[in-house]
Amino acid sequence: MVEMANLSSEIQLSISQNPQTTNQELFQLLQPIHSAINLITQYLDGINPQAALIAATVPTSTLRTSAVNRMVVKANGNLTEGLPVFFSLVAGVLQATVAQASAANVLAMGFCSQPGGVVTGAYGEFTPAMGLAKGSFALGTKYYLQNGGGYGAAPGTINQCLGVAISTTQLLFFLGIPQ
Repeated sequence: MVEMANLSSEIQLSISQNPQTTNQELFQLLQPIHSAINLITQYLDGINPQAALIAATVPTSTLRTSAVNRMVVKANGNLTEGLPVFFSLVAGVLQATVAQASAANVLAMGFCSQPGGVVTGAYGEFTPAMGLAKGSFALGTKYYLQNGGGYGAAPGTINQCLGVAISTTQLLFFLGIPQ
């Protein structure tokens, strides 16, 4: 049982700290895992407990190619799954906000990958730079960031391509250089 503040998880983040009592062959196999667990534990001790709990309890079904670069970030606004976002520091906390093509300082840097989206002030999963975004798309169509946020088949005021629809429900999201 891992406990962080008043939050807890059934995930055990440690193995024996006494390797001389374990089978050496088994220890050689577990050593890289042991080191990784220690690094994760150290990292989780230094971040917000709510974010740490989310990070510690992400189901293994999300460990797929499209989620390799995911980040747990605080939402600065209600953000639906698949929505393009930009990241910024607000009072020392990394936050995600709706990206918009109307100004250079709010262009897309990634998208919300939290199933069901994330409400204002909550922590959720976001994918920076590249991945598979969910939504409603026309197969093979190139999509651009819109002035009010979201995707469209035509560029907004600042032309930033966000990707190409590889199905009617998935966009191969990759950041284009704004023009």
